[in-house]
Amino acid sequence: MGAVRPLVDFLKTERERLGYTRNSVAVALGCKHSQLAAWEDGRNAPGVNFLASWGALLGHDLAFIPQEQQ
Repeated sequence: MGAVRPLVDFLKTERERLGYTRNSVAVALGCKHSQLAAWEDGRNAPGVNFLASWGALLGHDLAFIPQEQQ
């Protein structure tokens, strides 16, 4: 889960800030409540498609920005 943990933490915080329940977000994403709970609790990591959909649902875009070569 390492690399996506900060993003999942951000999306969880945004979900809570906006007043969405886990169940309402799970339904909107087409996944089970238990699956969303596992992502938010760090027991599993969502795929990139779910991350993008989750972000969009909460009003955010998922973008891949190239790192500068060193």
